[in-house]
Amino acid sequence: MKKHGFVKWISLLIGVLFIISAIMTFLNPLVTAGAILLYVPYMLIAVGILKIIRYFMSEAFRVGSFLVSGIMDLLVGYLILRHMSTAALTFSILIGFWVFIGGVTEIANAIDLRNARFERWWVGLISGLAGLILGYMLLTNRALTAIYVSTVFAIYMLFLGASLIMTFYQIHKHDR
Repeated sequence: MKKHGFVKWISLLIGVLFIISAIMTFLNPLVTAGAILLYVPYMLIAVGILKIIRYFMSEAFRVGSFLVSGIMDLLVGYLILRHMSTAALTFSILIGFWVFIGGVTEIANAIDLRNARFERWWVGLISGLAGLILGYMLLTNRALTAIYVSTVFAIYMLFLGASLIMTFYQIHKHDR
């Protein structure tokens, strides 16, 4: 089996970034609601770049769903930065869209990992299903409060971070 070297560390780094963001959000949901607009676009751009690098560096990640996920992160991060004043007004829609589409791509990624015989592919499936449910909640309830948006966003980042850290350990196990 081909070694994945740096690629597995990218998965770990992305997972840790999401979990740190989730913890920050849980600790201060009201403050975080405003701050999310300041740090989320940069985090999404960084994560998008890392996902695209991972896509090109390893055969295991060279499936369209992984590339689409990275491009989507870059695009949403860029749109939030470019339209910051509008993003503040439509925050729950933007985040809801990102979480919902992220759930779809996470499910596709999980299926790709299952096809590559990764044992814990189901963690990504659970993360994806959580993304679909939480994204739907954000998209269909426009009257969401700042705490609700922050909490739902933090829950999804926690699931996504855990999924990526599990991917790191699964790749590490395959490389042995």
